[in-house]
Amino acid sequence: MNKQSTETLGVSAPASGMGAALRGLRSVAAVAAALIATLSAAAGTLQAQTKPAGNATGTQNVNVVNTPTVNIGAMPSVSLNGTPTVNVGSMPAVNLAGTPAVNANVTFPSNQAVTVTPGPLTNSGRLPSEHVNLIPGIPLGCSTTWGQVSADGSISCFDMTNHSGEVLVVTDFYWEGKGPAGSNCVAFLLSGGPAWYLIKSGAVVASDGFISKSEHLTTGATVTGNPSFHGIPGGTCGIFDAQLHGYLMPNQ
Repeated sequence: MNKQSTETLGVSAPASGMGAALRGLRSVAAVAAALIATLSAAAGTLQAQTKPAGNATGTQNVNVVNTPTVNIGAMPSVSLNGTPTVNVGSMPAVNLAGTPAVNANVTFPSNQAVTVTPGPLTNSGRLPSEHVNLIPGIPLGCSTTWGQVSADGSISCFDMTNHSGEVLVVTDFYWEGKGPAGSNCVAFLLSGGPAWYLIKSGAVVASDGFISKSEHLTTGATVTGNPSFHGIPGGTCGIFDAQLHGYLMPNQ
């Protein structure tokens, strides 16, 4: 190209090294354009891969792999030494309005009489095996004069020597006798061994000359031997039958 042609194009003719520089710039521009095209194509491919097939608005599950391990063994200790003191003495008073006053100081005079009313029975609560029903055992030939009637109606000789360490408590004494009508008759129940009076019972003979009496003892009469019965020695009344009710218990 001549000088005239160069001036016509409005470009000064470059030196010999300028052409090489222009060619280098063209090469760089071509490489940049190719890189942009490649990145655009890659972005389009990536966008196409992240969209689920048949659903342009769907979401894709994400799997988290190799999550970190959390160690809670290094938690700090908790100290309760700073809890406040509770003073129960400062609690408010409770007022029960309308409740009657209670006086805990109940006193009696030193000469206050105390009366205990006895019940009609003294053998309540005793086991059946402890109860004793005695009748004269002479027909059986009992040496102690007494025969014991058991619960089944059988009779056997009764002897307190067979009940060592026990005491007989007589609660009822029934007797029968005969004598002059209108006379007084007295029957005695005596303790075994030394003949001391356990029970004294008296009544008036009826017009037919017959007499009977039943005595119930609230506290009972105790005896460790074999008791006996009779009337006043030399008296006009004769006591011919007697019956005892009571129970056996440890002699304490």
